[in-house]
Amino acid sequence: MARTGYALLSPTDYALSNSLTSNSFATARSILLVALIVLLCAHGKTLSKRFVNTFAHLSIAISAACLIGLCICSGVPDLNLSSILPIEALYIVGASFGLLSFFYWFRRMRNNSPAAIVVTIAVARILYEAAMFAQSPLTPTFSYALGAIVTLLQCACIQAARRAYKAFPTNDKKPDRTFLGFDSHINDAKFLVLCVLACVLLSSAHHLLRTWPVDAVTPLTETTTLGACLLTVLLLAGGAVAALRFRPLTLLLVNWLTVSALASIGLLLYTAAPQDASWGAMFVTASNSLKNVLKWYLIVSFISIGKRDPYLYAAVIWLIFLEPRVLGDGIVSLLGAFGPVSSNETEAVISFMLNASSLLLLLGIGILFADEKRRAESTRIAPTSLFGKIAGIEEPSSMAEVREQAMTHSIERLGKQFLLSEREMEVIKLYALGHTQSSIAEMLCISKTTVHAHIRHTYEKTNLHSRQGILDYLNDYDE
Repeated sequence: MARTGYALLSPTDYALSNSLTSNSFATARSILLVALIVLLCAHGKTLSKRFVNTFAHLSIAISAACLIGLCICSGVPDLNLSSILPIEALYIVGASFGLLSFFYWFRRMRNNSPAAIVVTIAVARILYEAAMFAQSPLTPTFSYALGAIVTLLQCACIQAARRAYKAFPTNDKKPDRTFLGFDSHINDAKFLVLCVLACVLLSSAHHLLRTWPVDAVTPLTETTTLGACLLTVLLLAGGAVAALRFRPLTLLLVNWLTVSALASIGLLLYTAAPQDASWGAMFVTASNSLKNVLKWYLIVSFISIGKRDPYLYAAVIWLIFLEPRVLGDGIVSLLGAFGPVSSNETEAVISFMLNASSLLLLLGIGILFADEKRRAESTRIAPTSLFGKIAGIEEPSSMAEVREQAMTHSIERLGKQFLLSEREMEVIKLYALGHTQSSIAEMLCISKTTVHAHIRHTYEKTNLHSRQGILDYLNDYDE
């Protein structure tokens, strides 16, 4: 709903406001994002729930009011919606607050499981593609009216979401449960710089593709619009299914490479069939849709991992994907200073950006794997001694495994001493290792109530009354 209302107010592939000056719109949006970043950095603290909910309802109301205003203006005969400054202001103000309501939903999606977030984002984008394709034959008056209704319906969704539980919340940090596969590197400067450069180059290439070879956004025909919609829906559906089987880092790489591949196909079609650029635009549009999905997932991931206010991560990442159009235009302008820029030169620049973005991402992930390997080797203990091999004792490979095996032996002795059941020992071991009752229930595929009952029974049998009490008893027992 948020994306549909925002799209009707901003220059997008299916929007009614394509005639709106995209540069003025991008400038206004950039000012909004920079102002939001500055205010949040100056505030320093996380915004309160009351303020966030009030601000979300206000953003929705202003965005819907602008859509209603455009609906009224579009019904006036012989009125050009893009030629009057107050009407253009309706586009900019409505889209700006629509973007802020969009950020609210990123905030609400945090701390769900990565697979649940991928499926949610994919399904939301599929429904958005279907909604925008369905409204394309309607008159602007009907489209804006429906957009206002859809935007206002977010208020009902907010009330329902506040009463609902998180979808498979993540309380543990297993490698296959992390959002990006590199949660521990959220402050790694080298990796973040490489990611930013990769995003900048990818977005710059897309901007050049969307305005090349005709120096304007290439319009889609009815056939290519349907093709772009179907291609996007099929790829997103495949990504939603894959999210249930593969790790988030694998999906991130596949999504990134798919975006680059679709953009490259669009570039080839532009070159091979310049007389009908809409076929190349079809693949570029699908690539841009997947790039936006990638942007959404990065925002929710950083919101879930980071400690700063969620709006700050959303604004920064959106700005990183938005501003690169300046870089793309700047490179072409720089080439133009030395003479007329040919199609081959522009094509070479776009190809370089697409390939460089993928290489930078792969380089960043390679650095992460190298760091993880060094960390593992630094914590690796000495190999098993000859006596250990003869006795059949295998030394674990890391201190985490040492701790877990030591805890297992201690819990087994505790179980024999106080006649604990196998399940009680299994639960209390995970509890002593620091897991929450919710994560224990998920790991053992039992209910949280059952976990609580096993812990209570263990307390009664051992006459211990806290997690720390169990740890202190085990330490004293080992000594």
